[in-house]
Amino acid sequence: DATNSINMGLHDSIFYIQINDGAWAGEYYNNAVSAGSWTHVGFTGNSGTLKIYLDGILVTSLSGVVKGSAGGTLRARIGCHLDAIDDTFVGNIADIRIYNKALTTAEILQIYRGQS
Repeated sequence: DATNSINMGLHDSIFYIQINDGAWAGEYYNNAVSAGSWTHVGFTGNSGTLKIYLDGILVTSLSGVVKGSAGGTLRARIGCHLDAIDDTFVGNIADIRIYNKALTTAEILQIYRGQS
């Protein structure tokens, strides 16, 4: 819904995901993402848990952070924050997919391997 957001990006070459449900509910940082190389990023949310994958591997789960649903007047932006269009991603983004279900670990790995 309109009070929930997931922000994902790079800050000073560190990959991050932040979850906001009216207050910051969880965040994850990882310096394994290197500038100048492709990184497959995937995340799924189900039953209150957000699972984050890098290059097909589950790197962390954040519990109690997925609330609400993607409906109503929800706005989505890829490449910048919802409230700061001048804070844009510098780089290339390819093969964006949004599903109407939470993918399994096996499905994420298949996508990473190009098998789907």
